[in-house]
Amino acid sequence: MRNLPFDIGLFRFFIFWYICGLVLLTFDLLPVWLEWANAVFLYLTGVIGAFFLIRSYGGKTGGGLTAVIFLLSMFLEGIGVQLNLFFGSYEYASDFGAMILGVPLTIGAAWVAIVSGSHALMLYVLGMLPRLRGWGAFVLYVLLGALLVTGIDFVLDPVNYLVQGYWIWNEGGWYYDIPFSNFQGWFIIGFLLHAIMYLVLRFQGRLSDVSAYWQPRTAALYILLTFMFTVLALLNALWLAGAIGIGIMIFCFVVLAGRKQRAEEK
Repeated sequence: MRNLPFDIGLFRFFIFWYICGLVLLTFDLLPVWLEWANAVFLYLTGVIGAFFLIRSYGGKTGGGLTAVIFLLSMFLEGIGVQLNLFFGSYEYASDFGAMILGVPLTIGAAWVAIVSGSHALMLYVLGMLPRLRGWGAFVLYVLLGALLVTGIDFVLDPVNYLVQGYWIWNEGGWYYDIPFSNFQGWFIIGFLLHAIMYLVLRFQGRLSDVSAYWQPRTAALYILLTFMFTVLALLNALWLAGAIGIGIMIFCFVVLAGRKQRAEEK
């Protein structure tokens, strides 16, 4: 793999930043002057996701998919903020850095991280079901991929809204006073992005051309993000969000265990 030493250094730096952030947030030690680190962390997760796609599918396809995820999510989030569509009525309250249409660029980076992570996991799922082909594989990939994207939002949204105060909902709902339209929006966008990725990669015959270095680490990225927000949810008595996070992680570990077993059988 090209630039493997850089790749290794990048992921190690992410793990270092992640551990520091987890400790500071868990014990509420993050000082005001260090709040810029939140934006750096989100950008870093997006870079990890982008590296997975680019190292797996090349600069043209992988970079193109990264751009589609980033730009489409930013565009739809911008419409959501300005016109209260897709997600509901909300606005970002914290300074995550530069904004476009009222949406921090870091949000687009977070979408790249989450979608790339769910993509890595779904490729493991498809690998465990070699007889599932054609439209069956497509339907499973996009539906379960969209559920993974939506599932993590069921964990992170209550934490970022009620605990961190990173955004404000102007209308309520049954789930921690968050409108259910938000989760519908996440599912629809997750479905759309996974459909685009699957069709592009299947058309090019490159769906299985993944980086052996980055796929497990990008799957780990998704799990680590879920773990962080699950811990914060449980520490702040957001029991349902915490339970959902635990359920997601159990599913992910089952997938990884199945992948390991299948690899040993070959």
